[in-house]
Amino acid sequence: MSAPRRLRIHGRRPARGVAVVTALLIVALATIAVSGLMWRQQVQARMVENHLALGQDRWLARAAIDWARLVLKEDNKNAYDHLGEVWAVPIAETRIADAQGTRDREAWLAGAIADEQAKFNLLNLVDTKGQPDAAWIARFQRLLTLEGLPASLASSVASALSASQPAIDGNGNTRAATQLPWLVVDDLGRLPNVDAGVIEKLRPFVTVLPRMTAAITQVNCNTASAEVLHATIDNYSASDAARLVALRQRTPFVQTSQCTLADKAPENAVALDVKSSFFRVTGRVRYERALLLTEALVFREGGATRSTRVLWNRED
Repeated sequence: MSAPRRLRIHGRRPARGVAVVTALLIVALATIAVSGLMWRQQVQARMVENHLALGQDRWLARAAIDWARLVLKEDNKNAYDHLGEVWAVPIAETRIADAQGTRDREAWLAGAIADEQAKFNLLNLVDTKGQPDAAWIARFQRLLTLEGLPASLASSVASALSASQPAIDGNGNTRAATQLPWLVVDDLGRLPNVDAGVIEKLRPFVTVLPRMTAAITQVNCNTASAEVLHATIDNYSASDAARLVALRQRTPFVQTSQCTLADKAPENAVALDVKSSFFRVTGRVRYERALLLTEALVFREGGATRSTRVLWNRED
């Protein structure tokens, strides 16, 4: 009788092993399923947090642009603009607090205001009738040569800008623009054989500014570089332009008539001014893990009110 008992005992052991293995598999599968669900929930929560942080970034960027507009509006003590004024001082990355004055969240802001009339306006290459302007093309050629770029690029840029503007022919007929208007320096990339290297070489010296009241956009001789002044003033060499920059560093020019050397007056002084209406505002906003770069072109009206408005704004 003892032998059958032993046979029954040995027959139960495989069943128990299968049950244990099955239970372990079920526990493992359940653990994997729960882990996957928790991971997806964590990813979704992180996505919501990032979305909210990006929204905060955008609000902070808009506030920064509004602050820059206020600074430019309040800059009405002088009838001239120069690099020693408050608007020209950049803001280093600064931690900011919320409305209650607390700093529970990581929020940082950096920014700067730059005078865009310190640069050569590419739209000056086209006159008010939408036709290429030979005098300004020659001036742009001087700048290109100074930067080691082919002078032939000036005619190509003028032709492209002409196609982006409504034109009036000799009979007074208006031709609609055949290309989209240029807004930023990066639009130079529309031209063949103009790569990122060429654009970066020209970026410190050129800009694209719309015509608001005048036929041309004048260059502010208080803020322009020697390269831009050399290109703009027909009878000034590179060394003459450098002397003019050194002269204004001692005392800013109060009137346009002061934008001259003692031994050589500029032939085309009409292209110069001592005040500016166009300013570029750049900002870098960091809130938690979100980072936003913003850029805006601000136009400031003349007169006592000096009201400002944003012409365009872009974010990266």
